[in-house]
Amino acid sequence: MGRGKIVIRRIDNSTSRQVTFSKRRNGLLKKAKELSILCDAEVGLIIFSSTNKLYEYANTRSDSLTQSNSLFVSWESAAYNRLKINSSSSSSCLDH
Repeated sequence: MGRGKIVIRRIDNSTSRQVTFSKRRNGLLKKAKELSILCDAEVGLIIFSSTNKLYEYANTRSDSLTQSNSLFVSWESAAYNRLKINSSSSSSCLDH
C-alpha cells in the first residue's frame, strides 16, 4: 500500500503547518547529511522558517575549511540582511 498524493499548497492550519515544517526540515537535513557522506560531496543547506529562524547544515573537509568558513560567513550575512529587510518592511507596513 503506497502513500497518497498531496496537493502542494500552503497549509492553512498553523499547528499543522508548523508540524509539517519541522518534519520536512528534519528530513531535508538528514538527506543533506546522507548525500555528503555517501557521495563525498560538499553540501550546504540553509533554511529560513516563517518566523525568520535560521536552520543550516554544512559539511566540511579539512582541505577546504577556509572555503567553507567563507560560505558560512556569506550565509550569516544573508540571514542578517533578510531579517533586516523583513523587520523594516514590517515596521513600514505598520506605519501606514
